[in-house]
Amino acid sequence: MNLQDRLASDPLGVACGCFVWIPIAVWIVSMIHWMISGEIETLFGFITIGVAIGLGMVALNPPGPSLSPLIFCAVCATVLFFPLARVAMNRHALASIDIEQLEKYYAALLARPDNAGALIRLAELLYIRGFPSNAIALGEKALVALPANLFRAEHKMVNAWKFQVSSRNSFAATTCLNCGHSNNPIDLHCQNCAAPYIVDLARGKWLGRGAGKKLIAVWIGLVIAFVGIPASAQFSHTSPLLALVAIAVQFFVGVLIVILGFSRRSK
Repeated sequence: MNLQDRLASDPLGVACGCFVWIPIAVWIVSMIHWMISGEIETLFGFITIGVAIGLGMVALNPPGPSLSPLIFCAVCATVLFFPLARVAMNRHALASIDIEQLEKYYAALLARPDNAGALIRLAELLYIRGFPSNAIALGEKALVALPANLFRAEHKMVNAWKFQVSSRNSFAATTCLNCGHSNNPIDLHCQNCAAPYIVDLARGKWLGRGAGKKLIAVWIGLVIAFVGIPASAQFSHTSPLLALVAIAVQFFVGVLIVILGFSRRSK
């Protein structure tokens, strides 16, 4: 059926087929950006781009009328999942910047342990990243060398942390990821293995690519399961071998993307 006939018989389906290319185009541009910046693996990005283009092609020319509702759902999922994935990726990028700053201040403290300026900035980043006990302990240590009349903002900041963190559990010892030793919040390195456990904790907690990649992997799985495989099955009567190969390839791609998307590897 040509485009004119389809437009006459199913104008809503044609409109959906055209509409889906808007989020697909944004997907593709974002994937290229995330691959260049190293947010996602190249293979993962190319598979995502391929699946997006395939969805667009099927949406424009569905193999059968029964696929129209599924394609419509895939379009809705694309519109829904993209902003969520983008927010997750942006948060990861911002967290990466904070970790770079944290590592810089930590290196400055290794060179000069009495550097109160680096210590208070390190404490501030740790509080932002979700380690209030370490932040308060290191902040109080830094304030000893920072007169209150000259550093009012810093004193006010640490006092605000102490007021907001009222739970005693928030001041529990911090476990080193390298050896499992429990360290006092004021310790900059692990007292057992001398590892920079604070940096390791912050990096391990915040630098996972998990959220964005998992959302993209779920989107790809839904598109393959509810659009790709049913579309391939439409050809089982005319080309059963081709349909079987297409279904097998899509199943393999789906499994691969789940492995890549839910893997724990970091940058």
